[in-house]
Amino acid sequence: MQYLARVIKQHEEKRKGERLYTTAEAARRAGVSRQTLQTWMAVGKIKGPELIRPVHIRLWSKEDIAQLKKVEKRPGRPRREDAGKKKASPPVLGEWLK
Repeated sequence: MQYLARVIKQHEEKRKGERLYTTAEAARRAGVSRQTLQTWMAVGKIKGPELIRPVHIRLWSKEDIAQLKKVEKRPGRPRREDAGKKKASPPVLGEWLK
């Protein structure tokens, strides 16, 4: 993990101290899962930053994350924090027939 932190720091220094985010951090800030973000890249919905070798990570800037937030998200499963909220119950069958 120290090696990864060192690589991130080196790239931040190259970008004049701009904060860079890993794919997981960028996804969290954009309001999607890491897997969703990787799927979007795989199907061509977005173009991610270049892969940094030999550590095989992508480092996202604030501008990259702003672009992610503009991507149209399809409705999916409720987020974990919404899972405990009570949902409205559907109408009783007899009410549908009226």
